[in-house]
Amino acid sequence: MLELAREQSFEDVKPRPLVAEQRRLLEKLLGDYFASEVAPGLDAEVLAVEQRFRFELDTTTLTGYIDRIDRLPDGHLRLIDYKTSKKLLKVEEAEQDLQLALYALACLDVPELCALGDVSELVYLYPRHLPYGRVARRGQTMTPDLPNRTRERIRGLVDAIVSEQFEFSPTADCKWCDFKNICPRHHLKDVPL
Repeated sequence: MLELAREQSFEDVKPRPLVAEQRRLLEKLLGDYFASEVAPGLDAEVLAVEQRFRFELDTTTLTGYIDRIDRLPDGHLRLIDYKTSKKLLKVEEAEQDLQLALYALACLDVPELCALGDVSELVYLYPRHLPYGRVARRGQTMTPDLPNRTRERIRGLVDAIVSEQFEFSPTADCKWCDFKNICPRHHLKDVPL
């Protein structure tokens, strides 16, 4: 892992003096992760990393990458998404988050992923956070109705996008948003399309 980290160019990091700090941070993060999660022995078989998915929901194409898919000792799947943010989602936020639910839906709707088996665990791992010597986790409960609830949530979001209904998140970090140049919240006024 550290060898791969050392191969990273960090060419998009500005200003350039931050490259050394970013490299140091990455190596620390990977070293801590290895010591707390890998060295003691993994509790599951890693089936895939950076697993791409693509499927249709009505007229919408959904695509993404699942960071890691594990086979648990009972044969079920655990879907993992690594989070490098400094802030952990609250337990209730993780339970309602759409990202893990979308991954679970992909494992039902994409034949290659469906063939791997049933999903029983949906987990966010936070390698920056090591309480009690273990990487912090947040999860979502995999319930029988989660896929249908997720389909309905996505349909609702697609309908809102098509009808140009955009509600601002009071907790959004606008600094990283790709749409701030057209966002009324960012400009504190309406911006014509």
